[in-house]
Amino acid sequence: MRVPYDNLEYRQFMDTTVRKWLDEKVAEGRVTTPDDMELQYFKAVQDDDVENKGNIVIIHGHSEFFGKYHEVAYDFYDMGYSVYFLQLRGHGKSMHVSHDPEYIHVKSFLEYVTDIKTFMDEVVLKDGNAGPRILFAHSMGGCASGLFLERHPGYFHYGILCSPLCKLSFPKDPYWRGRIKLFYSGVMGWEDEAVEGMKRFDEKKIRCIPVNFSAVRYEYQFRQRVEVPEYRAHMTTYSWIRAAYQASSELMAKCSVIQIPLLLLSGTADHMLDRQGHFDFAERTGNTKLVEIENASHDIYSCAPEILEDFWDAIDSFLEEMERSFNSDNAKI
Repeated sequence: MRVPYDNLEYRQFMDTTVRKWLDEKVAEGRVTTPDDMELQYFKAVQDDDVENKGNIVIIHGHSEFFGKYHEVAYDFYDMGYSVYFLQLRGHGKSMHVSHDPEYIHVKSFLEYVTDIKTFMDEVVLKDGNAGPRILFAHSMGGCASGLFLERHPGYFHYGILCSPLCKLSFPKDPYWRGRIKLFYSGVMGWEDEAVEGMKRFDEKKIRCIPVNFSAVRYEYQFRQRVEVPEYRAHMTTYSWIRAAYQASSELMAKCSVIQIPLLLLSGTADHMLDRQGHFDFAERTGNTKLVEIENASHDIYSCAPEILEDFWDAIDSFLEEMERSFNSDNAKI
């Protein structure tokens, strides 16, 4: 059964049923990219290939880690899918590019594209499981996955983009001023330095949990940051910000070449990015179904129960439609 939406039932279910699944069904592995970055990954493959409905590949967002997706991964597995999760470089126990383990740093999002392609080639495709390959990508991972889809068609049959980074925003500045700061940081040669205002992880800091968030889900994720030092990376470097701007601009310029059907989930209370990018992406691709989740913030999958219900309803409907289409197409072959 799906992890209960209700906050009171959630923790017990995660600490018993999901914990047992993690211990018995989830395998951890390592894979090395062509540029010698060793990446951590997790996978949970269905026991019976005949019953495998497909293979869902999860690409996470900025400063995220597998523990944030325990619920999502379990739910997909419980639905009958094999699940694959990649820790992108600089996240979790994958190799870090920065000198500081709490920094999130790349020079280009194409580094993430390299990570995804290596994972697909060396793990997902080599497993050769039955069923379609389905992308589930969030935020930064949505942008990186979009660049991957533009460059490498044929790897996925369809996909779900959750709050993808299609257009960068600058929460503390007007857009034009943010652009000037980006340019200035490049002129000054600021690379592997944290953006002004970023602060180190502090487990004792008073946490202000948004009202549309599920407090127990937030605490489950935060507890893992406390217990696992590698899960504390969150401080953005200037180089990463410039790379994100370049990547989102390129994604939008070329997204019309993406051919696979996509579901794009956009929270109406998402203030982490410019949501206009979601509407522009859906219009330019022509094969994207945009669903707005009312009152949802950026991390839709961590929100309150009523929001989670809308989130999963949209996913269930999309996957059922895609499954019928995939089975029909294969029956004709």
